[in-house]
Amino acid sequence: MLVALSGDWKRPFWGNSLNVLKELLVDEENIFQKDKFYAKSMTIIQSSGTGKSRLLDELSKELLTISFALRHQCKDVGWPPGDHEITDFLTCSTEYKELIARAVALLAAALAQCKEPQ
Repeated sequence: MLVALSGDWKRPFWGNSLNVLKELLVDEENIFQKDKFYAKSMTIIQSSGTGKSRLLDELSKELLTISFALRHQCKDVGWPPGDHEITDFLTCSTEYKELIARAVALLAAALAQCKEPQ
C-alpha cells in the first residue's frame, strides 16, 4: 500500500485545493492585525488520506513552507513516512516549558536553513 502511495505522490497534482489555499493565505495576510494576533499560523484538519501532506508539498514549491509528519516510529504507518527524529524531539518531555523551547528551537533551525546565501 505504501509503495502505491509513493507512486501516487509523483503524479501531477490535480484539483483546485492548492489555488484555494494560496488565495486564503493571501487574504489572511491582507487582513492580519499584528497588534491583535501573536503569530501567523494555520491548522489544516482533515481525515487521514485526504491529501494534507501532498497539498503542503505542492505549496512548498511556491512559498516558504515548513511541514513535517508527526508519526511515532513503531506505532504509526502512513504516507508520507513520519519524521521520527522531529517527533521524538518534540515529544520527549512532558514539561510544558521544555516543549515550547523545543518547538521554538526547531522552527528557528528550520528557518536558518531557509536563508538565502549572502
